Amino acid sequence: MKRLTWLMAVLTIMTTSVCSAMQMQQPVEIGAVSLLPMGYYEVKGATAHEGVPFKNVKYLTSYPSLRMGNVSKIFDKGVACFGNGEDCIYVHYDARDGRATYLPNKSNSFVSKIGGKDFTNSIDITVSVMTHINCIKTDSDETMYLLVNEDASALTGITYTLIGRRSDGSYVKYFDTDDIIGRYYAKKREIKMQSIKIENDEIICDYTVNRYGYVGPNYRKTYEGYGRLCFKWDDKAKWFGVANKTW
Repeated sequence: MKRLTWLMAVLTIMTTSVCSAMQMQQPVEIGAVSLLPMGYYEVKGATAHEGVPFKNVKYLTSYPSLRMGNVSKIFDKGVACFGNGEDCIYVHYDARDGRATYLPNKSNSFVSKIGGKDFTNSIDITVSVMTHINCIKTDSDETMYLLVNEDASALTGITYTLIGRRSDGSYVKYFDTDDIIGRYYAKKREIKMQSIKIENDEIICDYTVNRYGYVGPNYRKTYEGYGRLCFKWDDKAKWFGVANKTW
């Protein structure tokens, strides 16, 4: 009888532990923001958008895909809302601020903000070529947004950023793979992020490692490896832990 009581207690603890783990649904794209080579924004899939159109007639005439009739599809400054209802998230952008410090030979990227309608409740993000915004629903009071960032330099290819909206309405940045990779590799250009997937309370990002050097007179690939970043939700800390696995 005592053994049966002990076994039931263990099973209860195990069941409670499993049930308490946050469950995340697969990402669903709700829109995108792109930065054009001349330093102007294009907004795609917004449910609401207030923007200052770019009005360089000569430029727009040369690129008819950037206008709809006589109306510009690219913008200098604005606020775009993506998603509906409680899932709404806002992007605040200002290309004029970006162009003031724009260095085309060094970085084709501008800093924007993503988060609440009030820009003071938002997180800085870097838009390079295009940032795809994906909503991840959970079974908790957290809503998460996965940003898939295409890199203009084509060195790192893609990076992933995870933004969260907490129960009090505040926004936090849980991780940015570009920052995390820097903890493990001195030369981030050797790393290319690959696929990303969600398994229950864990986000898994695969990547490859490629190194090049001279072998005799020839410059070629000298090493190829693989890695995986595993971001697991810690319900007590209300944060993601990270583990780096290589093979």
